[in-house]
Amino acid sequence: MSKNIQTKSVKNCRYLIMAGGTGGHIFPAMAVAKELLACGSHVSWLGTEHGMEQGIVAAENIPLHTIAMKGFRGKGGLQKLLTPLLLCLSVFQAMKVIRQTRSSVIVGFGGFVAAPGGIAARLLGKKLIIHEQNAVAGSTNRLLNKLAHQTLEAFPKTLPNASHVGNPIRANIVNLINEEIDKEVVSPISSLNIMVMGGSLGAKAINDIAPKAFSYLLAETSKINTSLVVNVWHQTGKGKKDAVTTEYETLQMSARVEEFIDDVAAAYAWADIIICRAGALTVSEITVASVPAVFIPLPSAIDNHQYHNAQWLVENGAACLIEQKQLTAESLSQLLLKLASNNDQLNHMREQLKKVALPNSTKKVADYCQALCTPSIKEVNHAV
Repeated sequence: MSKNIQTKSVKNCRYLIMAGGTGGHIFPAMAVAKELLACGSHVSWLGTEHGMEQGIVAAENIPLHTIAMKGFRGKGGLQKLLTPLLLCLSVFQAMKVIRQTRSSVIVGFGGFVAAPGGIAARLLGKKLIIHEQNAVAGSTNRLLNKLAHQTLEAFPKTLPNASHVGNPIRANIVNLINEEIDKEVVSPISSLNIMVMGGSLGAKAINDIAPKAFSYLLAETSKINTSLVVNVWHQTGKGKKDAVTTEYETLQMSARVEEFIDDVAAAYAWADIIICRAGALTVSEITVASVPAVFIPLPSAIDNHQYHNAQWLVENGAACLIEQKQLTAESLSQLLLKLASNNDQLNHMREQLKKVALPNSTKKVADYCQALCTPSIKEVNHAV
């Protein structure tokens, strides 16, 4: 096949990315959008007027088109009754956007925005590709899986007939692989760098328990005549820094406490262990960064998807898990003591993370998009 013909075909592709509401949908979609733009393709975005995508998409100078669709899970009876009408309206709005942007491939990343956009794509005879970020598929992707020309998944065996490609993540996280950071833990462990992260909004349960758990950990190691230095980097979430800082001071512990860690790649490179929730992107990022984790899944997550996200790594011997209902300062400190006392386990977890990591997810998703956009390349090749 002529390279010039292939390059021209890719550059002529026009994509409509569908993602909105939360960062879990938006950030992997943006990673793929940037990859497609880097190939010279045209990219537009379908979102809502009130989601996070408003600021994020505008900052990247990608045209944003909005529809009226809203989420309905967990809403009241009246709102659920109005959902079919809102869906129909949003489908017509999405059809208008697809025509205006002249998009030939529609790329959905789940969430309520993708449902009307995916339906509109099929009604207009456009190619539809979807990506599921979690280990439990959302209602939108369960619906669109029946309509899509290509289904991609971050965790294996999430949807029927899907290709396992992982989650597209930030380039600076992927770059950690190339930095060849030597994180092998040697015996005996004299210091432990622990990162605490409850998401951008923080996690009250983790914020409340973690400082006490670290205090207990130090007390337990002193009983067995082990000199262990515990270094803590704690992301509290907005508005929670002062209370957490005061708790560390009360316990006479030194800790780096921040509302939000701007350079999360640097934090991953620094950490020996991370204590965190189990959102899809968090799980994918620490897998690529090869940081052993203690997951505390958010119990209120829809379909308990955070538990299943974490369980995938636990089953592969690459992480530990404590359910929030079982989380106490004692239970967390005992688990940390076990890990700190067994350098072989930490090293094994790190090696298992490397085995299951999919650092090239962004390019893989973009490649699938391009394959759908250039179905005629084979015919062109025969003519050359």
